[in-house]
Amino acid sequence: MAEQALPFYQEAQDFGACVRLYCELGDVQGASKIAMTSSDPRACFNLARYFEANQDFGEAIIYYGKSGRVSHAIRLAKESGYDQQVMTMSLTSSKPIMIQSAQYFEQKGKFDKSVQLYSRGGNKRRAMDIAMKHNLAHMIEDISTGVGDGDDPEVLKSSVDFLMQNQQFEKAVEIMISLGQLDEALSISEQHNVVLKEELAQKLIPPKADNPMKQKERTEILLRIAKMVKRQGNFKFGAKVYTMANEKMKGLKCLLKSSDMKAVIGFAQNARQTEVYILAGNFLRN
Repeated sequence: MAEQALPFYQEAQDFGACVRLYCELGDVQGASKIAMTSSDPRACFNLARYFEANQDFGEAIIYYGKSGRVSHAIRLAKESGYDQQVMTMSLTSSKPIMIQSAQYFEQKGKFDKSVQLYSRGGNKRRAMDIAMKHNLAHMIEDISTGVGDGDDPEVLKSSVDFLMQNQQFEKAVEIMISLGQLDEALSISEQHNVVLKEELAQKLIPPKADNPMKQKERTEILLRIAKMVKRQGNFKFGAKVYTMANEKMKGLKCLLKSSDMKAVIGFAQNARQTEVYILAGNFLRN
């Protein structure tokens, strides 16, 4: 009787019923073919349930995933010890599932996976606690990546302390800037010769101000940054920062170290300053 019902299910394109019937008849190959060709969620789910009942957990996990029942797939992967599948599926799942899987890995002592999932799931405080407790210095950057207004300031401050202890100064500086600790960030950069890329350096520069005291502070910061990038060999950017500080001669002297004739000519033409013209002329003559 079951075999006679199959053509009607096929005609109705009820792939879920077709797979269930094939499984009842013991024709797993036929059930798998329908599930694969149709990609019907109900068909894949029925096939997954059959595989799980018959302890073919690897196949069951695959078809639970294909059916869209990710929670079923992750649950079975945990129960049967398929930890890599747990990790892979959790990373593309909802945040609550990420947190559940993070707890699972934490209990198993797989702290690197736990930290990654806690962080992705939004519980950066717990991720940071585990990373620091187990000295996972390489994971701190992942936790701190993409910091924004919604992040816990205490977590970020803890990450700065940890990064400093582990001499990861560049990343520490980035987080300090995100926290608005610009003076501290610049001081750390100077003390440890953190390579200041232009994008990072621009964040350290205060906006222009009408207040003379504020403008003086801005100029001092510009000169500190210019000296740093010049020392690091970024002469073109150094010249730009010196110019922002209204130190065009220092800017040109910095630029001359690049030996870029075209850049020197362009700088001199834009500067419109007698001393700059003379210095540029002497350089080009020689």
